[in-house]
Amino acid sequence: TTATTRNCNAMTFRVAPRSRYAAIEAAID
Repeated sequence: TTATTRNCNAMTFRVAPRSRYAAIEAAID
């Protein structure tokens, strides 16, 4: 899930900080 987390992190980071946390939680889960 490391690669997925990095990808989602970069993608969501551009969208919004809140979405970034949500994506990280989803990736971890």
